[in-house]
Amino acid sequence: MANVAKAMGCRVIAEGVEEDDELIVLLGLGCVHIQGYLIAKPMPPDELLKFIDNFSGVSNERP
Repeated sequence: MANVAKAMGCRVIAEGVEEDDELIVLLGLGCVHIQGYLIAKPMPPDELLKFIDNFSGVSNERP
């Protein structure tokens, strides 16, 4: 399915990825955008900003 979406110019985002094995399969299928507990658990906005800062190396400090 990822190949069909990519051929149509769409981005594929896999949701609910929780295990390393799932990520490996998805990467093999060409899906490089993922969402799920493997990356991060749900969090409040203030924790999200800290997570983004740590993950990206770019400061998202708010005045």
